[in-house]
Amino acid sequence: MDNKYHDYSTINFKQIKYNQFIEKNPESEEHIKCKIIEKIFNKEFIPCSKYKLPKDNLLLSHINLSYKGRNRIQVTTPVMRCLFGFESSFKTFQIKLSFDNIDSNPEIKNFYNFIKTCEYINMANIGLNVENDNDYISQVKQDPEEKYDPHLIIKLPFRYNKFDVDIYNKDYSAMSITDIRMNHMLKCNIYIDSIQKYNSRYICKWKCSYIEVIK
Repeated sequence: MDNKYHDYSTINFKQIKYNQFIEKNPESEEHIKCKIIEKIFNKEFIPCSKYKLPKDNLLLSHINLSYKGRNRIQVTTPVMRCLFGFESSFKTFQIKLSFDNIDSNPEIKNFYNFIKTCEYINMANIGLNVENDNDYISQVKQDPEEKYDPHLIIKLPFRYNKFDVDIYNKDYSAMSITDIRMNHMLKCNIYIDSIQKYNSRYICKWKCSYIEVIK
């Protein structure tokens, strides 16, 4: 159970490492000689350091992130309101955490700034700037008229026919992910471990490893 507190304010963005991967091509001699292979489902990927900026790597599949020897950047959220409860669509499972009272709650504002800074740092390391920032798919969403506070999309990992997330109530009694309801107050351990490339755009999803239902 990963219920350890991970202080986001201690993250040193300069220590995040970005490692590019391309899909292995059996017909390429260079690929055959590579001994480091990452397998995802039925595909194989190898590291590629030929390009300084991932945006220049036309064969790029994804970028793995690491921080201080770990293959993820992990933080603990403040207590945040779950907008719609557990959500399921096309084999994708997620929750949305609202940055309630962002203009009057310093803790929420600071966490929002941290998440946005993560995205800006990722964009800079990919090689994106203000001219092509639409190529990066933000996980912070805001309604067009800005009538409501922004929210953060959190993916709930599902592997081997089960959720790879521990969830407990305030009494530390185990719960089911599907028990999460609209307006539940949650504190979560979340992490990013990769940036995926989809149709010339980049996306870095925050994933959840632990949820505490406060009320």
